Amino acid sequence: KGGAFYAYCSDKSKILALRSAWSLTILQLFPGLVQCDALVSAEELDDALQQGHEQLAQSRNTPAINLPLATAISQRSSRSGKQAVINSKREPGKESEALDIDTQMHRAFYVASSKNGSMALHDKFTPESLDKPLKYESSFDSFEKRDLALIHIDGNGLGMLLIALKKQLKGKSEQQYRQAFRQFSAALEAATQAAAKEATAKVLPIVNSGENSLVALRPIVLGGDDVTLFIKAEAALEFANTFCVAFARESKLELASLVNQYTDLPKQLSASGAIVYHKVNHPFIQMHHLVEDMCAYAKALTKSVTSKEKAVGPAVIAQIRVGNASQQDGEALLKQNQHCELREFSSEFPNGLYLGQSRYFVQNDAEFSQTKAQHFLPLQQLLNLSLEDNAVVSMAKWRQMATHIMTNDLAEAKRIYKRALTLYEKRGDLRDFYAALDALCPSDYQRKDWIFSKQESDGKPAHSFTV
Repeated sequence: KGGAFYAYCSDKSKILALRSAWSLTILQLFPGLVQCDALVSAEELDDALQQGHEQLAQSRNTPAINLPLATAISQRSSRSGKQAVINSKREPGKESEALDIDTQMHRAFYVASSKNGSMALHDKFTPESLDKPLKYESSFDSFEKRDLALIHIDGNGLGMLLIALKKQLKGKSEQQYRQAFRQFSAALEAATQAAAKEATAKVLPIVNSGENSLVALRPIVLGGDDVTLFIKAEAALEFANTFCVAFARESKLELASLVNQYTDLPKQLSASGAIVYHKVNHPFIQMHHLVEDMCAYAKALTKSVTSKEKAVGPAVIAQIRVGNASQQDGEALLKQNQHCELREFSSEFPNGLYLGQSRYFVQNDAEFSQTKAQHFLPLQQLLNLSLEDNAVVSMAKWRQMATHIMTNDLAEAKRIYKRALTLYEKRGDLRDFYAALDALCPSDYQRKDWIFSKQESDGKPAHSFTV
């Protein structure tokens, strides 16, 4: 649950009434949810918003201290670590799970809203072309093998766009100011919802269990340019890619009228995000922090190829799989899971070897062709070749090679690779396989077998393994 809004009025008493009612409602329905606000006044709406932003930042940086709501001697909830209470929804014959009061009330609100058919969040994901509404999973029972994925996607360059819009509205009337921001907000919301519905429709054959239209997908957030959800692991990549492509296209359509009025604005937006594959019993808080770290990792690649003249960069998706719950951040986990030091081959690999590609551009934009090794399409082509019945190097062989590399046995990995090529040469042509590898190798790298190396300025080669 999260969000933000601006409200203004010429009557201060009405603003105070709204502020009090809103704060009380949040405290009653969602105890523990962090909230902050700002109340300012000015002669012009532009000045009031500027002051409000400054005060809001101060309020966010100085949160109120919450006192404990339970006695010192009490059981703690295993999910959150907070003081626990007995679950009011007890199932016969089963031991009741001890939950903290915040989670208890949040669950009660979710169940009540679902029964009343008032979950507007679900409607934002449901494709309009369906004959009957979908039922979204709440207990994760339909997630097979207890594996699932947490997706978090956020828009690129939104802050820069708002700054550009604000500059162009300087000196305009209050009505124009209000109308432009309302128009932008509506366009952004429409583009995000349209992209979410298209992505849901794309993965329905994978996530739909066929029982009462129950889908293995649980929306968490959809607002502005931000979307977060749980989904069946095998559908996560398809959903994320589809959403990013659809969001760029839909934002161009929705922003067209605003761009016609204010020509210096970007013609479309893009979104970058992350996928964390994990077990269903992993703590949500840790997985959420991790998916945000990986989202920042994806956005770093977006920003690295984005010029100052073009504030909106390309869409990037990062992903990571975790087998155990961990307090480590995304960067530390990537190095732990994918970096091999290869001490016995230090002369050949002084900086070690990275296994896997953790982030990639969703679309193969010619503007960013110099980083083609990080595009998804060539990686997908090599993956398809590896999954064929008579593959040159099968997925099982790639995994064997990776296992040997992680144990510092690079020689055995090379032997498996050479053996696979020798056997295939007797029955087929290797040109498609080599073409797929070459498509992954960037122009400033050199490919030797499946390893790509680059001569750095310090004279030490850096190597990467991208399958």
